[in-house]
Amino acid sequence: MTTRTTTHCLAAILLSVTAVSHAEDIPQPYGVAAPAESAQRDIRIGPMTRYVNVERAEIVRFVTDKGSFAWSFDTAPNRQVFSFKQIAPVEQQAQEVRVYIADSARDR
Repeated sequence: MTTRTTTHCLAAILLSVTAVSHAEDIPQPYGVAAPAESAQRDIRIGPMTRYVNVERAEIVRFVTDKGSFAWSFDTAPNRQVFSFKQIAPVEQQAQEVRVYIADSARDR
């Protein structure tokens, strides 16, 4: 291998490692799953639930008839509403429930 080829290979490896390390800093479209013990509050999803309100950066544990799961709403500021089905595990999906995300105190 020539010095130039070696340099290019090393540069490519460093760029890919840097990209992966920063990928976790980028907010996901709907947030990410979280450990249940980190939840700041519980929200019950029942048969009459049509919407829920959360704040950006809040961690919520959703409780349904079929179980529970926690979610961290670490989303981009332009995400304001989406379907609960986008985040709920298949076995816990309910009727159409909208998730409304308000700005957190740190966003204001």
